[in-house]
Amino acid sequence: MKDNIATKIICQGFKNGGVEYVSNFPGFHSHNIFSGLGGEQISINERVAYETAYGASLAGKRSLVAMKNVGLNVAADPFLHSIIAGVNAGLVVVITDDTKAVASQERQDSRHFFDFYGGLWFEPNSLESAYQIAKDSFKLSEELDVPVVIRLTNQFFELEGDITLDSTVSPGNNLGIANNPEKFVVYPTFWLNQYKNLSDKNGRIRELASKFSKNKAEDQKNEKGLIVFGSCWQELGQDDYNDWDKLLVETYPIPKEEIEEFIKNKKEIKVIEQGDNYGFRIIQRLLSQTDGVIVKSETGQIQDMEGKWTIWSHLENLFLAIKNSDPSFVVGDVGQYTVESTNTIGACLCLGSSVGTGMGLAMAGVEYPFCVVGDTSFLHSGTQALAEAKARNIKMGIIVIDNGGSMATGGQSTASSIYEFTSGIDTYEVDYKTATQDQLETLLKQMKDTGKLSILFVKV
Repeated sequence: MKDNIATKIICQGFKNGGVEYVSNFPGFHSHNIFSGLGGEQISINERVAYETAYGASLAGKRSLVAMKNVGLNVAADPFLHSIIAGVNAGLVVVITDDTKAVASQERQDSRHFFDFYGGLWFEPNSLESAYQIAKDSFKLSEELDVPVVIRLTNQFFELEGDITLDSTVSPGNNLGIANNPEKFVVYPTFWLNQYKNLSDKNGRIRELASKFSKNKAEDQKNEKGLIVFGSCWQELGQDDYNDWDKLLVETYPIPKEEIEEFIKNKKEIKVIEQGDNYGFRIIQRLLSQTDGVIVKSETGQIQDMEGKWTIWSHLENLFLAIKNSDPSFVVGDVGQYTVESTNTIGACLCLGSSVGTGMGLAMAGVEYPFCVVGDTSFLHSGTQALAEAKARNIKMGIIVIDNGGSMATGGQSTASSIYEFTSGIDTYEVDYKTATQDQLETLLKQMKDTGKLSILFVKV
């Protein structure tokens, strides 16, 4: 996915805000932000990326971690606990929500994570706003003592235009290494005080959200009101809403008092957002005591999700070889080959899940299942399941498609080698460029005949 003006502008905001450390596991636009901030080597997965950014914050460095929406699932454990513990130096979490599923296996709205512990989330509505939010985010994180989350959707990365940037750089924080176990050790001993502190912080955050300048509504004069989240306003058919009052929302928590004021004397409210009606449902609850108001939602994304994946036909010989080896079951993984031309893959759950799923099949009595996984997915979380499969002496075959990096997102280098985890496991290696389909079939049948846990590395 190519870099664009929106990425460049928000990266400049982070730079002028004093970012000192950046981490990432690549995905929908997040890797461009990582690269734009000077990042080179990606983390093994999103959890590790988050943990390293949090560690840098504890060391007194303003830190940023970027990941796509489904990546937050992987990072959820340290992410949620860091909201409870708070930060030392400013910590910014950039979540790139692929709301149209153009580069993801499904659409997932990251805003639901806000419901766990609150905090402060932004969703900029313009390039100007994105720059200012990015620049201020580290300072806000330090002042409010929470990680600041910035949600960026498909429409944000489509924004264009020329803007004049404030070139001033935020002053540093002069923070040293954190030394406060009662604050940073999330454990029952300190839990009650930490939770009370979190409640106090969320109170201050709600006040900030209500006062945030970009949430202001225009002069109200109409009976119909348009509530727009994030950058949706930029591509909306604005001429169609000349007779509507408008309220632009950029913060979570959403500005409750301002919305309540906005909906007064309205007969119809329409909510425009990217995602799965998260904002709409909140506003519905606010309107539950208001009689006679029609509330509608407009996300317009479901129809955009069809037919986005490309079949990697150049791997057809490999999948034909797998099919001809008469496998009991083939588990796939998330990657550029997920939708393959031979319909050999029988199931695919999420990134790096194929090895663990295959292990479950084998333990449930399925005879020698095959798992197909890319090298980046294998490092992401497949190696964890591999360690358990080895300990359990699971009988299955793992086929690792090795293209030398995260090629779907620009070929970023990884922090480890896929060959470091194979000690004591039967391994095979083949160059796909020179191997025939018959040779591949022979190797796969050999793996089955041994009846051992084995790995085939296919160099492509």
